[in-house]
Formats: sequence, structure tokens, C-alpha cells
Amino acid sequence: MLIKTKEQLIPELVTAINEIAEIYPVLVSSIQPMLQKFCKPWLEATGAGLPASGSLLTPSGLPFEFSFSSDSNDICYTAEPGLFNGKTKEKYQFIQKLIPYFTPKDHSFLETLMIQPLQCFGSWVSVRHKGSTKAFKVYQEVVPAMYAHFKKEMMQGIPGLPDLKYLRPMLLGLVPGMPDVREYYFKIERSDPLGLHQLLLTAEIPGQLPLLINALSSISGSVKFNDLSLGASYKTLPHSAPELTLFLHIPELFPTNLAARTGILNFVKQLGGTMPLYERMSHCLTEKEPDFPLHSIISIRPAKPAGKLACTIGFSPFSRISGSPPHRH
Repeated sequence: MLIKTKEQLIPELVTAINEIAEIYPVLVSSIQPMLQKFCKPWLEATGAGLPASGSLLTPSGLPFEFSFSSDSNDICYTAEPGLFNGKTKEKYQFIQKLIPYFTPKDHSFLETLMIQPLQCFGSWVSVRHKGSTKAFKVYQEVVPAMYAHFKKEMMQGIPGLPDLKYLRPMLLGLVPGMPDVREYYFKIERSDPLGLHQLLLTAEIPGQLPLLINALSSISGSVKFNDLSLGASYKTLPHSAPELTLFLHIPELFPTNLAARTGILNFVKQLGGTMPLYERMSHCLTEKEPDFPLHSIISIRPAKPAGKLACTIGFSPFSRISGSPPHRH
């Protein structure tokens, strides 16, 4: 199944959408129109001679990346809502056209974050395609002036959370249509077993500490635990403990994209999972190694049944049409 409307997609997505069509043909009719909505402002910018790359979303500057999970075949991706250097107001206008039932006014803390000066990227949006349904998530940057406010909000949303002074706020995640669900993203300034144990206690899974440390050691290879650049998030859920996810930067763990691909696929196999679409999209790395990173982060989280882990990785599709890397501006 060959997708012919390549002029409506950025080059990096032309090959990707065809690869999706070969593995999940039923989903293409839902995915392609959504991708075209994201691509429209980027294509208009490049057509006018303006830079369309330079996003902080990905290491390469591409304003788009796929997310692949070891325990799910859902098609997920995160993108810039409009141009990467657009104003916050413009980005949220794009988001509201994309998600008509999402209103920032329904989230007072989000409104506070939106109006803050000195934002580096402002907001991103992710889409998850599961069968014929779509789910969205909106991410908002947290600037240093809002760190204390963020921690206060997080402690109010997560009863029993200790005052963890070594956490540096990064993002707030919201799920449109689910007002009780929030995701608090932060960098862990002190990576050690004790700090990790405190995070697990809040998520009511302290017994999973050895499992998580073994997983981190497996994927990080020769990088010492205390040297890991760790991030984490808490996801609040009604009537249950918050869900904890840990994040590592893939470019810090592997010297090349191909080495990252090999390490990721081995790790996924250890977890008992699969990533067929990632394996397909990244196969080009066995033939050509770009001189810029295509992988962003790998997240590790407890999964069901208890005692199991799952992972998700971020990967930017590589254009084998243009053959040229995106550049930051």
C-alpha cells in the first residue's frame, strides 16, 4: 500500500507512513490526516524559506517523533503544535483546533504556566492511535520561576509525596477529557538507589527497586548508576496510587544510532516485549548511519502483571528521500 500524497507530508514522514501502511494498513486512514495537519505549517514555512527545524523536541531538531512501547502496538507520536518558534498563544490555538474539547481555562495551573516569560519551547502535543480511536496529551513547559509552584501542585495532587528537594521540574502533562489525570515530569538531580527508593515508595511499589535497578544497569551498559541522567514522572490516577516512569537520554548511553537500535531491541526482548514498527522504521540504520541522533529518550515503567517492566522509546524518522539532516537554527 503506497501513500501517494507525499507533498502533504514532510520528507521524514513519507517513508514512515508507508511503513505503517505495510504493518498496520487499517490505521493509515486515521493516522495520515492527523500527520498532514501537523505538517501543514512546517511545509508552509519551508516553502516561504523559513527554518522548519530547530525544535527542542528531538536531538536532531526535527519537530516530530514516534514513540514505540514494548507492551503495546498503538501508534503514538509527539509533535510541535505549529512552528517550533511560534508564540505560546499560537501553539494553543493550533492545539484547540486539533482538540476542540480541550480548553486551557479548565486547568488553572496550565493557564499560569502558559503566560510565563522566558519559555524555551512552550508546549507539545502527543497523539495515540488505538484502533479507530485517538487519544491526546498536551505538554507544557515549566520555567524556573514556577518550580516552587509546580512542586506545591504536585504535592497536592499526590498525597504522601515527600518534599523531594533534588527534583527539578520540567513539564506538566494533561490528558484532554480526563481532568483528574495529570503528569508531573522532572529531572532527578541525585541518581542513587536511596532517591529512587523514595520515588517508588510514593508510587506504592518499593519492592520493585531491585527490578528497576537491574533494568537501568542493563540498558545503561558501562555508564555508572550515579552518573545516569535520570528523569521521572508521576501520573495521577483517581482512586489509586500514582504511576511512576523513569527516563534516560538514549544518546548518552550509546555512541551511534545503530548501537542504540541494537541495545534497545535486546532490552525489549529481555522484557518479553516487541516493537515491530520501530524495528521496521529503524532498519535503515543497518545500511546508513546519520551523523545526528535519531533517538531521544527511553522510559522504563512497572507493568502488569506485578513484577514486570515495560519500556517506551522516542525515535525520529530518518528521511531517505532528502538524505539531509535537519539543523537547529
